Amino acid sequence: MYQLENLLKNQCDPRLSGVMSMAVRHASNSFDSLVASTPILQREEFRNTYGYLRHSFVDFSLKWAVNEHLIDGEIIPGTSSKYPNGHTYYSLKVKGAVINPVKTRGPKAIPKNALYRQELGLMNQQISLFDNIDDLMNKQINASAPAFLLLTYGGKNYSLDYIELGLPDVDTGKWIGQANILNAPLILPKHKTKEVTDKLDLTLTSISKKILEEENDGDYTV
Repeated sequence: MYQLENLLKNQCDPRLSGVMSMAVRHASNSFDSLVASTPILQREEFRNTYGYLRHSFVDFSLKWAVNEHLIDGEIIPGTSSKYPNGHTYYSLKVKGAVINPVKTRGPKAIPKNALYRQELGLMNQQISLFDNIDDLMNKQINASAPAFLLLTYGGKNYSLDYIELGLPDVDTGKWIGQANILNAPLILPKHKTKEVTDKLDLTLTSISKKILEEENDGDYTV
């Protein structure tokens, strides 16, 4: 846990936790609203789409946060498949870290299928779950190398019960440390915070309306 606290405090943008939390929370709220207002999505046959759909909202929100300069960063597209239409994902490169958002089955679960993406972050290759604090203080770690962090979220029945930033040990497939950021605040003046969140909600609502319009234009009789 020491390693992660030190990383977030000394190497990352202080706005990081708040921006990540806001993006996931508002994306999840928009997903909930879309399902509630779209009868076809409420059918049992379509529940398998929920994870993909909500994660698309999360990806969109993170991109939006970068484009709105809420945090300095770069969106990096990636793929886990050699096929043209295979699985793709987005990572966020920010000061001190490369972050990959992943939905998990529980707050302490580690998404092992995402660990192969760790080549984006080199610091993880220099530290281990088994390092103690004294060893780390004496260890020559390249602080300029970005850490590979996982932004994990989820909850029961597609609710949002947790949001965590985690530093994985890519060799053991276990957590070196995690930080609960579910209620992390935006580091902005109060009036600016409302302005930003309202703008994000409006943008996500616009996306939902486009999805609804496409549904209404099509034939979805099952």
